[in-house]
Amino acid sequence: LQWILAQFREQRDIYIKRLESLRPEEFEKSVLHPRLNKPMRLCDMLSFHAAHDQHHLTRIVELKGLWQIKG
Repeated sequence: LQWILAQFREQRDIYIKRLESLRPEEFEKSVLHPRLNKPMRLCDMLSFHAAHDQHHLTRIVELKGLWQIKG
């Protein structure tokens, strides 16, 4: 579990650093989402990613409680 969480943190740090390097106007650009077949702005996708991450983190906390895992 610790390794998984460390990997999650590391990948999110890389993701955030990449986002910090973007210019403000890039957040308003849109591209066609391949599965949904609708245009999405980067800011929309970031909102989706945040909600998705929160879902996984909530589930991890639930599982830690069930398994009585420390940390």
